[in-house]
Amino acid sequence: MPLEGSQTQTNLRKTFAAEARSVTRYQLFAENARREGFEFIARTFEEAAEQNLAHARQVYGRFLGNIKSLQENLQSTATAENAELNVYLEYERVAREEGFEDIATFYREARVVTNLHYRQFSDLSSRLANGTLYNRPTVQIWQCMNCGYLHEGKEAPQFCPLCFFPQGWYRLLCPDY
Repeated sequence: MPLEGSQTQTNLRKTFAAEARSVTRYQLFAENARREGFEFIARTFEEAAEQNLAHARQVYGRFLGNIKSLQENLQSTATAENAELNVYLEYERVAREEGFEDIATFYREARVVTNLHYRQFSDLSSRLANGTLYNRPTVQIWQCMNCGYLHEGKEAPQFCPLCFFPQGWYRLLCPDY
């Protein structure tokens, strides 16, 4: 029997959603435990979050096949972030209509961040596709994310001269999104 359209597929989707929610919930609970001075409990929450992430990874990637190539993941993420903009606009409208100004403001401000995510992932997808991820037409400042080394140039070095991490560890210090 094919997985597509089966009850098992539906169950896997529900399992992924539940595992993903629990990861976030446990991370938030860990922050709270740490604020209240309970480091051991915070770490217990974090450990459970990591384990649930492992479960989610199996469901989302292995069974549902939703982890694709980097290019496909960037493009699908950009598409999802763009769709989220419209959803948040509607949620803002409803919250305002129902008199929840603070929640409407939250959605308005979340849209600003979501739009940034959309632009970031769209740009990364385009640059990965056309081979310009680590080079620009003008001199830029590239930062090694491992050791902080700064390089000025039109492209990031193949290896960091300070820590020898590869080019994939470089980012533009001030990208134009």
